[in-house]
Amino acid sequence: MIDFVSDLLPKIHPYKALGAAYFRRLLDAPELGRKAARFALDGVTRYPVADYDADFWRHLLLRDATRGAMTQWIREERVKADALGPPFWRALAFRPTWEADPWVRALKAEHRWARDLSYDEGLGGFARELLGDVRKFTPDQLGFAWLMEMVQRAEPSYHDFAVEYMIKAFLPADFAPADEAQPAAAPAASAAKTVDLGGKTFLFTGKLATMTRDQATAKVTVAGGANAGSVTAKLDYLVIGDEGSPLYGAGRKGSKQVAAEKLVAKGAAIRIISETAFLQMLAGGEREFSADKVDDGCARLWAMATDPGPADAPLASFAQKYIRRHHPDICLALTDRPVDPGAEIPEKFLTWARVRPLFTDPRQPLRQLALDLGKWELARWSPPIFELVALAEDPNPELRSFISAALLADESPATKRMRVDPSRLSADAVYAFCESLHPFARGLGMELIRRHPRLAIPEELFRLSESPDRQVTGFVVRTLWGLYRDRSVTAGWKPPAHPPRRGPQREGQRGQRGPPRGRRAASSPREAPRQPPRVARLYAAHALHGAADQAAQGRGRAGRPQDPAGSPVARAQGQARADRGHPRPRDPRPRLRGGRHPAYPRVYGHPRGQRARRLPRRPRPDRPGPSRPRSAGQGGRVMSSSPSEKSLRYRGDLKALVGRGGSLSFVTSHPEGHPTALYTVDLAKLELHEEPLPCGASALVDAGEDSSSRATTATSTAAAVAAASRRSARP
Repeated sequence: MIDFVSDLLPKIHPYKALGAAYFRRLLDAPELGRKAARFALDGVTRYPVADYDADFWRHLLLRDATRGAMTQWIREERVKADALGPPFWRALAFRPTWEADPWVRALKAEHRWARDLSYDEGLGGFARELLGDVRKFTPDQLGFAWLMEMVQRAEPSYHDFAVEYMIKAFLPADFAPADEAQPAAAPAASAAKTVDLGGKTFLFTGKLATMTRDQATAKVTVAGGANAGSVTAKLDYLVIGDEGSPLYGAGRKGSKQVAAEKLVAKGAAIRIISETAFLQMLAGGEREFSADKVDDGCARLWAMATDPGPADAPLASFAQKYIRRHHPDICLALTDRPVDPGAEIPEKFLTWARVRPLFTDPRQPLRQLALDLGKWELARWSPPIFELVALAEDPNPELRSFISAALLADESPATKRMRVDPSRLSADAVYAFCESLHPFARGLGMELIRRHPRLAIPEELFRLSESPDRQVTGFVVRTLWGLYRDRSVTAGWKPPAHPPRRGPQREGQRGQRGPPRGRRAASSPREAPRQPPRVARLYAAHALHGAADQAAQGRGRAGRPQDPAGSPVARAQGQARADRGHPRPRDPRPRLRGGRHPAYPRVYGHPRGQRARRLPRRPRPDRPGPSRPRSAGQGGRVMSSSPSEKSLRYRGDLKALVGRGGSLSFVTSHPEGHPTALYTVDLAKLELHEEPLPCGASALVDAGEDSSSRATTATSTAAAVAAASRRSARP
C-alpha cells in the first residue's frame, strides 16, 4: 500500500503543491513505519533546510525510523549540527541533563510516540563526538559548569570525554572563579565572522582529525593567511593534527616537528600549535588573560588535585592530568606534542614550597605527580640539602630512588633538569646523611663522600667513627687510610710550639739541643750537673746489681785487685766519657755471646740465675703471668738471687754513686721531698748503712781520704750539696 501511494501521489500532486508542512505532519504521525518514513524523508530533501525548524530535525533524530538518515545528513553537513542547538546536544550526550531537560519533558507530554522515549547511549556517543569538534561548537557553547559536572562522573564515557575536551580547549585561566576570569561568550559557529590571519604562514603535519589537508590550506587562504611548503626560520605556525600518526606517543616525532624544534632552539619565532588551537584561531576564539587570572586558575586546579579526599577521585584525577598535559616538558614526553602557546602552567606557580608536601603525601597518585614534576623542575628549584636528607629517609622506595638519582647523577642533557649541583653539597648536610637513622640515607651519604673527595674531612670522619653502624665505621677507616697511607700527618699540619722552659738554663744550651754531630764537646762541665744523665743513672744501677752479685759469689772482696776496665764502676765511667765525646775504652775481657755459652746461652756478662732482679709486683687477676720489673733507679727493694737471699733497702731515686775498695756509697732524692740518707754498701758482707739526709742529695764527691773518715766527709759533702740545691731552686 505504501509503495502504491508513494508512486501515485507525486504524479497527482506535485511536491511543490504538497509543501514541506505535509511531510512534516507525516513524519510526526505516531503510526509511522519504515516505508512511510522513507517516502517522507525523500520528500523532505526536496525542500530547503530553512523550511524546517530545529524541533523537526530533533524529532527526526529521536525517532527510530528516521534516526539513521538524519545521522547521515549531519555527518555530511547537509544539516548543520548547530541547527539543532547546543542544549539539545548536551541533553543527548549526558543522561542527567537528558532527565532534567525541560524540552524533553514537553516532548514526552505532547507526542504519543515520545511518551516512552528514554536516554539512548548510541545517540549519546554521537552527540559527544559532535560536541568535541571545536569547528561546530565552541567551549563556551558547551559550558564550563556542564563539562565540570561530567568530569566528576565516574562513568568513563562521560569522564574521559570531558577531561580530553577541557585539556584541549580550556586554558588555565578558565578555571579561575567566574567573577574574575569567566571568558566572554564566543560567537556561535553559525555566525558569520570574518577572521584575518594577516598574512601569517602556516604548515600542517600529521593527520588532521576534523578535515583534510586541502580543506585546511583552503581555510588558511580564505582567512588571509599563506601556506608554506617546508619548515624554515620564517614560518609562523606549524599545525600538528589532533589525530596524529601511530608514531606519536611512541617516542618518535614527525620530521617537520623535529626541524621546527631545532629552529626554535636557535631562536626562531615558530609557534607549534595543535589542530584544536588552529580551529579556535579560525573561529576567532583566541583569548588573552592577565597574569593574576592565570595564577587564580592554576591555584584552583592545584586545589582540585591536592584537597583532602581520595586522590583517585574523578575530579582529582582530572586536575592531575591537566597539570601534566599543560606542563611543557611532561606533555612533550607523554604525547610528543608541545603545549599550545599561552596554555602552559607558569614556572613561577610550580615552586618547591608548593610541591614539597606532595613527596610525602600518603596518597600514591599525588606522590607520583610530585615525582613527575621533580624530574623536570628539581634543578630549577634548588631545594635545601637538609630537606633532601629528610626525603631520603622516607619509607617510599620510589622517592628514595629519585633523591639518590638526583644527587648521584652525572652531568648530561638527560639529567640536567633534575641533577643537584655537587657544588651545593655542604659538609654539614652530607654528614647528616651519614648520621641518619635510615640505612639508605647513610649509604647515600657514604657514596657522596666517596665520589667527592673534598667532603672527606678528617674531623667529621673521626666523629663518624663513633657510629653504631658497622658499615659506617668501616667506611671511615677505609677513607682515613686512603687519605693518610702515603703520608704520616695531615697535609699542612704543624706541631704546636712548645712553651718556654722554666728555670735557669746552662750557658751555651739556650736554644740548642746539643753539640753538633762530629764536633768534640768540652772535656768537663763548668759546674756539677743538677741531675745525672739518664745513661749514667742506668749504668750506676747496673753497677749496684753487679756488685751485689759478685759479693754473693765471693768475688770482688775488699783488697782484691779489680779489672779496671771490666769493673761495673769503670764501665759506667767509660760510658759517661763516651757521652761527653771521649772514646769509650775497650773491655779486654772476652765477651759471652748469646747462644754460645755452654751453660747459660743468650746471657751477656752474667749467668741467668745469678743476675740481680727486682721483686715482682703484686699479681693482677686480669693480667695473668709475671709482672714486668721496674728499673733499679726508681728505688725500692733490690734482691740478690744468691743462696744467702739477703736484700738491700734504700729510699728515693738514685742520684749519685761512688765506689772505693770494698764499699759503695750512693745518695738518693725522693720525688715527694721525703727525707732519704747517704747509703753505704759493704760489698763483703752485703750490709747497708744509712746516714740521714733530711732533704736528700743530688751529687756525691769523694774527698780521697782514708776509709775511716770517708763516710763522715761524704755525709757532710752530700748535705752541703743538698743545701745548695735547695737554695738554687728557690725563686
